[in-house]
Amino acid sequence: MKTLLRLLLAIPLFAAAASCAPPVPGGTPVAALPPLAPGTGRIVIYRPVEYYGPSDVLTVALNGGAIGTVWRGELIFRDVPPGPYMVSFSPTGPYYDQFKTMLVEPGNVFYVKLQALPQNPCDNPFLGGVPCRDNTYTSTIVDPAMAQSEMRGLRMKQG
Repeated sequence: MKTLLRLLLAIPLFAAAASCAPPVPGGTPVAALPPLAPGTGRIVIYRPVEYYGPSDVLTVALNGGAIGTVWRGELIFRDVPPGPYMVSFSPTGPYYDQFKTMLVEPGNVFYVKLQALPQNPCDNPFLGGVPCRDNTYTSTIVDPAMAQSEMRGLRMKQG
């Protein structure tokens, strides 16, 4: 009986310890982004940790060309020559104005945050319930100070 009681008391401690584990695999912790090369701009795309959000791996593209993947808790950046750029990602369900376009000039740094939209509950469609849909994501161009705060602790990948 004492052993069972000790086991039941230990379970919350193990659960609390497990929640302190790093949230994402791979990458390197963000200390600071490297200096921007002269004559270029930078696009930083990040996905904050959402513990209860979907765990899809998003493929990120600039002007339709894939530059890499982003899992929750990661960021990816690309130094680019001046010009217009559209940030898109997949897989995602359709949503109004979910992809962002920006005009990059030398020295500009744009921060684009990817977030999952809330999903309606779904049931087993074979039992007459509401079928599940793909997760839907959207993007937001974020103020640099806010982005720096939100990116603290994310893992960095260069795209």
